[in-house]
Amino acid sequence: MMMGKYMDKIFCVSSQIQNHMQVLYDFDLGSYYTREQPVGTDTSWKRRINTSGALRIGYAARLVKQAKRADLLVDLVDFLEKKGTDYVFQIAGEGECSGLIGQFISGKKLQDRVQLMGRLPKSQMDAFWKGQDVFVNVSEYEGTSLSMLEAMGYGCVPVVTDVSGAGEFIEHGKNGYICNVGDIKAIADCIAALADDRELLKKFGTDAAG
Repeated sequence: MMMGKYMDKIFCVSSQIQNHMQVLYDFDLGSYYTREQPVGTDTSWKRRINTSGALRIGYAARLVKQAKRADLLVDLVDFLEKKGTDYVFQIAGEGECSGLIGQFISGKKLQDRVQLMGRLPKSQMDAFWKGQDVFVNVSEYEGTSLSMLEAMGYGCVPVVTDVSGAGEFIEHGKNGYICNVGDIKAIADCIAALADDRELLKKFGTDAAG
């Protein structure tokens, strides 16, 4: 509000944030706009459905506790292991939780199933998402996730927490799953369901890309 007299327009990265701002701040409603960042994908690429191999799960974000809650990836892997899910989990990113996740992988001898790939350059992200079946996000809050949009463009099924922007692109139970923030068991359950039902994986992936 202190900066209000200097602003002509307010661009929000999701309509959810715009609605929230309109409730909190008494600016002219005509000054609000929703602007979602466009993402590009390789439209010539065709996905081959993973019908029987290990489910490929991808995560790409800063490995930090604040907002991103990357520390909960350990719990997610633990749930998947207890369920006996056949998966390979590739984690692209770096941050304070790298050590925690790395120690968990080593301690549980999961090097063949969980791979810490470090921070990947933008030029490698298309190839990264082309190699995944599922996009996972465990954040507590954020704007519309560009990684989510990129992954969905390549047919990755999103399994995410209920953060800003998720509900604008994901219809729960149709082209992905939206779970309550912090409910890692629900996220694991959704991933396990996709691993067990490859026709469901195919349908959701097609709808996610569409």
